[in-house]
Amino acid sequence: MAAHGDVLEAIRRALPAGLVLLALSLAVIAARDALWRGPVIVPGPVAAWLLSQPVDRTRVLRPYFRLTAGLAVVGGVLCAVAGGVLLRLTGLSSLGPGLAACLPAGLCLPLLAVVLALQVERRTSLGARVRAWTPYAVLLLVVLVAQTAWAATGHRLPVLEQVEQGLARYWPAWRPCPSHSTELPGRSC
Repeated sequence: MAAHGDVLEAIRRALPAGLVLLALSLAVIAARDALWRGPVIVPGPVAAWLLSQPVDRTRVLRPYFRLTAGLAVVGGVLCAVAGGVLLRLTGLSSLGPGLAACLPAGLCLPLLAVVLALQVERRTSLGARVRAWTPYAVLLLVVLVAQTAWAATGHRLPVLEQVEQGLARYWPAWRPCPSHSTELPGRSC
């Protein structure tokens, strides 16, 4: 059982940076995917018919967009349930409050990714910005991977902690819970 305790402690240490990594990865993947595909995938015959006809495309594409958003929400809810169970296994929360803490992100992040993909496809200027910012976003993802891995092994990256503390002065969402608190971030801290 000690090995499980060590693994759970490593997960507990890596969880904050890992969750930020997952959210940023979702945004980068959605934005990059929208550059060549967009948020809606239509069957080949429908696409061929749609491109050759002078019809209102929104009436044809809207059901596929709703399907995409619905599937994204289902995936997000499943991830939220997994997050609630993970919080329970690591001892950070009981199952009910853990699910309640994970469900808003599980519902909102996938929908935000779908809307981001829609905006990237609709606005060419936003697509150009996504292309320009992708190397910096990937660099940030690599830094977050390093921070997550170091946290899991029990090490710290003081430079990143100083940046995060500097951000906490200006943005309340970056303020950490006190070290003695066992509450979930964003709750009663």
